[in-house]
Amino acid sequence: MKFIVDLPLGGLAKWLRFCGFDAVLQRLSPQAPQNLPAPLPGAYLLTRQRAFDSFKREDLLVLTAGDPVGQLEEVIRR
Repeated sequence: MKFIVDLPLGGLAKWLRFCGFDAVLQRLSPQAPQNLPAPLPGAYLLTRQRAFDSFKREDLLVLTAGDPVGQLEEVIRR
């Protein structure tokens, strides 16, 4: 499983790597949806930006937790 993590969630990316997941940091912008990575099998985009709520992508997870440990728990739950 691979995670593309929005740049402000660097702490989450660190924890995902510590747990053995492939996690890369990338700036994700809802104002430039054409710059989002194409959907890939087994890959998920992680962000906290509410502007992404309107995007209809199954590989996009908009997280609500504010701290990296809470975010990690949320990703694992989902």
